Amino acid sequence: MSACELCGASQSIQQLNRSSGMGMCDVCYHGDMQSARERQDMDYSVRREQRTVRTENSSKVIHLMHISARLHGLEQGWRGLLKREGQYLGASMVRGLADAVGLGDPKVGDPLFDDFIHIKTRDGGELMGLLTEQAGSQDAIMELLADGGEIVFDGAELHATISQDESPPLEADMLRAMVALGAYMRRQGATKMGG
Repeated sequence: MSACELCGASQSIQQLNRSSGMGMCDVCYHGDMQSARERQDMDYSVRREQRTVRTENSSKVIHLMHISARLHGLEQGWRGLLKREGQYLGASMVRGLADAVGLGDPKVGDPLFDDFIHIKTRDGGELMGLLTEQAGSQDAIMELLADGGEIVFDGAELHATISQDESPPLEADMLRAMVALGAYMRRQGATKMGG
């Protein structure tokens, strides 16, 4: 027997689903986060918003989901902002030049993550420790920011804004990734405390 890495429910290894770098039971995988929230001692709130962006000849609706979360009893100094790398023409060239002269953002060492996510934090700080020592946290972040948005780390609080053009973000998918990210933070906090 094995266990769901979010809620702890006993499952055979064949019954676990893989998401955000974690093995999850069907309940957590499909977005019912009640047991996972309790086990992670995490509270969160969700707010949705739509914005219409108009250009000269057309307009499009951008769907936003804001998730704010707090991990109770965890007082790490995670500070920083993660967002999708620039989507505009020439962004990769500018990023490459900045990296080449040592002015780019900190890197975790995984080219896929480093090309996908822009990191604003102190190189060598606690947030970089979370990203490099809890490799699955990178998966959760890329799932949250697959279409766009940003995640702000403020101690044991997380604030994610997820942005999609075509349709609203699926709440179950976003909450699953957010609670998984919280679980990685809890693991990292236990590691730093020697637990």
